[in-house]
Amino acid sequence: MPKFKYVASDSSGKKYTGIVNVKNEEELREIVTSRGYYLVSSKKLAESSQLFSFLERVSPEELSLFSRQFAIMLSSGMEIIKAIDILRENTQKGKLKSILETTKQDLQEGMMLSESFQKFPKTFPPFFRNMIQIGEMSGTLDQVLVTLADYYDKDTKTKRKLKSAFAYPIFLISMAIAVVLLISLYVVPTFVNVFNDLGAELPTITKKVVGFSNFLKTYYMQLIYGVLGFIAFIFIIKRFHKVKFFFDMLNTKVPPISTITNAVITSRFSNGLSTLIGSGMSIIDSMMVMSRLLGNLYVEKKIQTAIASIKEGKTISESISQIEIFPKILIEMIAVGEQSGALEEVLKKTNSYYEDQVDVAIKKMISIIEPVMIILIGGLVVVCLLSVFLPMFDIMNSIEV
Repeated sequence: MPKFKYVASDSSGKKYTGIVNVKNEEELREIVTSRGYYLVSSKKLAESSQLFSFLERVSPEELSLFSRQFAIMLSSGMEIIKAIDILRENTQKGKLKSILETTKQDLQEGMMLSESFQKFPKTFPPFFRNMIQIGEMSGTLDQVLVTLADYYDKDTKTKRKLKSAFAYPIFLISMAIAVVLLISLYVVPTFVNVFNDLGAELPTITKKVVGFSNFLKTYYMQLIYGVLGFIAFIFIIKRFHKVKFFFDMLNTKVPPISTITNAVITSRFSNGLSTLIGSGMSIIDSMMVMSRLLGNLYVEKKIQTAIASIKEGKTISESISQIEIFPKILIEMIAVGEQSGALEEVLKKTNSYYEDQVDVAIKKMISIIEPVMIILIGGLVVVCLLSVFLPMFDIMNSIEV
């Protein structure tokens, strides 16, 4: 995404500068206006090919710890510059230490904390930077930091559940491949040599397994390169917007993966939206931020469609129901929150429910995959064992005769 450097002004004429990642100048103007400023000038910065930019990233766990420690210092009455300096001294991550040193210098020169963080989009995600700015403008930075810490704790918990959902199937598949390779490459060939010495006629199933074994031994390097090449190909093409959009759409529509994906998206959406609304951000801006934060291009486009409907005067629940992404329960709860004026509280309760639903979705997927994998592994093992025992039975029968 392009990077813009801008100069903005508030109603009193005070100037602010910053760097943001946006699609175009129109989007930049919307962001600046939403913050209560007027855009004075902007400049698109040249995109640098930072090969090792991933080293600037900070994990959600680290962001949570950073936010919580920062909040404790500010709530005790410590100045922001002093708190940043202490955090810099105590951090173990080299890149973050360097960033906090720059931030300290920026603060000493009169720059706002959120403006300084804007310089490091790889380290501080948009959600984090937006919340910091809200905290500064409202004078509740310590409370916002606690909210951020809680948000990243919940978000990390949800992501861990998602990873655990795929760990078990991957383990089963790996075991199946290991068993088949062991039997076909080592066990079967050993017995086949014995059968050949005895002059036994090999049955068709044994010949097929032996052929498969010989194929693996002959072309194993080509197969390894082929698998690695395929993985690299998938990784590369997913960097293209249209391809990623297609895969993201499949993740929300193809069961059983869609069951987990939709539960995770709903949980993260309700958690993030309640956090942003509670901080004082408008519903339009909150949904815009969340659309990008979910990391799914298909869902992002759908949410932006809902945002357009809200701008036309429709209710939030009405607009969200039309995009057919979120479950009916969430839509009904949002409708209740709109009518009662307690949307933030309703979303928090909904988030707690859908955190549990992620666990339910994971267990449901495993209950579907587990028997299928067991049958598949069992079938492969039976085929390999038959390829050994059938010739043995033939030899024993010929000896008895």
